[in-house]
Amino acid sequence: AKAEPENIAALYLAGRIAETVEERQGYAENIFKMDPDNYWGYLLKVTTRDPDDDPGLKQTEADLRKAIKIDRSKPFAPTILGQLLAETGRKDEADKVFEQLSDMMPNDFSPVQRRLVLAVGDFRRHIKLLNDFLKKNPDHVLALDIRARVYRELGDWDGYIESLRRASAISGEGVDF
Repeated sequence: AKAEPENIAALYLAGRIAETVEERQGYAENIFKMDPDNYWGYLLKVTTRDPDDDPGLKQTEADLRKAIKIDRSKPFAPTILGQLLAETGRKDEADKVFEQLSDMMPNDFSPVQRRLVLAVGDFRRHIKLLNDFLKKNPDHVLALDIRARVYRELGDWDGYIESLRRASAISGEGVDF
């Protein structure tokens, strides 16, 4: 960032690894001086706020939503927003954010995993989420592995065995259950 003080990517990265909140704030301010509506500036700004100074994390949420509005193609702000919503007990809103991420990144299993965590114990919902993902990604071994475990919890041994067979055939190894 020092070598390229007008490079927003360099400023963002330097801000992310800065040791103090004040340094991160300085990098965010420099980004906003160049571009007041910058995705990376808002993303960095979120890391500068003390939760004690942001009751209910309302300003943090607002900054994340601004970043998403600026650029809906990047997954970083929605991922953080979804996590923030989940951690503040707004699970339905978090699920919607992760559902949008799943649509944005149909081959990435991470948003599906986050949705599974939000629906702890709802095994029928887990199967639906996993089957929806596997329709687009039929050879995803981890999704098959998790689906097998969920079928086992439901006592659906046919689903369990079918998922195990597919996972084993794809990975070329036995699956340890």
